[in-house]
Parts: sequence; structure tokens; C-alpha cells
Amino acid sequence: MNERRNRLRAGIFAALTLLLLLVMMFYFGMSQIFIHKVGAVTCFSESVQGLSNGSEVKYQGVKVGSVKSIRILPQEKLIKVNMDIELDKFEHGSNSESSAERERKFYDFLRREMAQGLRCRLEFVGITGMKYVSFDYYEKPENPLPVAPAVIRSDGIIYIPAVSSSFKDIMVAMTRALDKISRIKFEAIYDQVEDVLKELNSTLSAPEIRSTLQHVSTMTSNLARTTDALAKVLSEKRMDELVGNVNNSAAAVNVLVKQLTGISEKMKLPETASTIRDVSEAALNTRQELAATILKLNEALDSLRRLCDLISNDPGFIFGANKKAE
Repeated sequence: MNERRNRLRAGIFAALTLLLLLVMMFYFGMSQIFIHKVGAVTCFSESVQGLSNGSEVKYQGVKVGSVKSIRILPQEKLIKVNMDIELDKFEHGSNSESSAERERKFYDFLRREMAQGLRCRLEFVGITGMKYVSFDYYEKPENPLPVAPAVIRSDGIIYIPAVSSSFKDIMVAMTRALDKISRIKFEAIYDQVEDVLKELNSTLSAPEIRSTLQHVSTMTSNLARTTDALAKVLSEKRMDELVGNVNNSAAAVNVLVKQLTGISEKMKLPETASTIRDVSEAALNTRQELAATILKLNEALDSLRRLCDLISNDPGFIFGANKKAE
């Protein structure tokens, strides 16, 4: 009885194992039979290392197929990549259309998009080194569509032109940059710089240059001492005193003019009054001229003060050097 149960269990286990195997085969391989696929081909002029049969084909990041085969075209020096595109990934109308009609619409779609810049390019899958084929708009619409190789045209499969990958563009740019750098004559540049430094050192070591620098330093020191002396003599307090004295003199003249005018009015002698008026007018003119002179003197003193401050702060601005030139 136990032996019969064990055989029954073994039979059930074997049947379940076989059923699971069939399901896995159908899921991983046989299910592809029921997927409607169309063929497309492209050619690369660069290394396709990392690309293999079964690698993904994506349209703007969406998986739409896989690489079917990779072949070498010796005469053209190209790598031919055949791809299977899953037609069900693209919607072109109702599902009731025939397969031939759906294929025709799909090929029309590819031709229109290629005219808008659709191209193939190799892209990396993360940092694994594996690659996939990307369909995207890498060219401008006004750029002409490349002609497919003769061997491709004879196959009758739709050809999608390819562009170089970003990695190849970087390598080409680096190669050109390194080539330009290698052409730079560093030894000649070094020799020229060394000659210039020697000549400059020789020029600066000349006795004439040293003597000139010493004279400039001496003149700068003398100018600084002169500036300090002027600053002490023409201090702000002293200039204020001078201006005050001039203002007091002008006030005294004004008082004198008023007194003379009053006396002339009290005296009823026309001749005397006329004479005094003339004197008064002359005094007034003198006062005005004196006021103008005071104003100009004040401005001159202000300018002189600013000049003294400027020379005191930067003694070397006149000669283009200062004490630190030593």
C-alpha cells in the first residue's frame, strides 16, 4: 500500500515537473512564435563590442525588439546588425487590420521618421559595458538621408541609418586634442622663455637701471618730505585764519563805505556829495573785487590742500613709483 502511494507521488511530481518545464519553455521561447515581428537592418562603422544576439532594441527608451544577428561586411568595412521589431509595440489603427496592412503602415512610419532625423545609435546599458541599439532623432530633418550599402539594398529589408555613438565622438575629440597637443613644441617654448628671462635679468642688472631706480627713490623721498612740510605750514587752521582776516578786512571796508555815504547825505553840498558818492562807488567796486579775490583765494587754498593730501597719501604718483620701488 505504501509502495503504491510512493509511486503515485513520484508520478504526480514528474507530471508537475514536466508541466512546469513546458510552461517555462513556452514563456521564454515558444511564446515568441505568437509575436508578430518585422525585420530591420542597420550598419555601424565603429566597434560593437558589448552588443550580441538578443540585445535590446529601443525606440526612445521603450523596448521594441531585439538584435537577431550580427554580421561583418568586409568590403564596406561595416558591421551589419539585423533586428527583429515587435509590431505589436506600435499602434497603427484597429487590431482587425491584416498583418500585411500593419507592416505597410509600420514601414511608412519608419520612412517618415527617418526623414525627420530618426537614426540608430549604440548606447551603454548602465556601467556593465553591454550595449543596445537605440532608435531616436539624432539628426536634423534637413540633413540628407544616407544611402544604404548595395548589399543591404539587395536584401529588400528596410534600412535605418546609424550615427556614431557619443563614446566614439568623445574618443575622436580626445584623439584630435592629444594630436594637437603633441604638435606643440614645448622645448622651443621653454628655450624662448629662458632666453627672455636671461635678457630681462641682464637688463635689470645694468648699472644705468640701478642708478635710475636710486634717483627715483631719492626724488620720491624728497617729494614726501616737501609734502609733509607743506602740510604742516598750510594747515587747515592756518588757512582758516587767513580767510578770516580777509573777511574782517572786507567787513571794515563795508562799514567805512556806509559811514561815508551817511555823511554825504547829511551834508547838503552837491559837490561834496558827488565826490563822496564817487569814492563810495569806487569803494564798493573795490569791495566786490576784494570779495572775488577772496573767493578765488579760497578756491586756490582748497585746491592746494587737496594737492597736499594727494601727494601725502601717494608721493609717487608724479613719477610713477613710490618708496617701495627699492
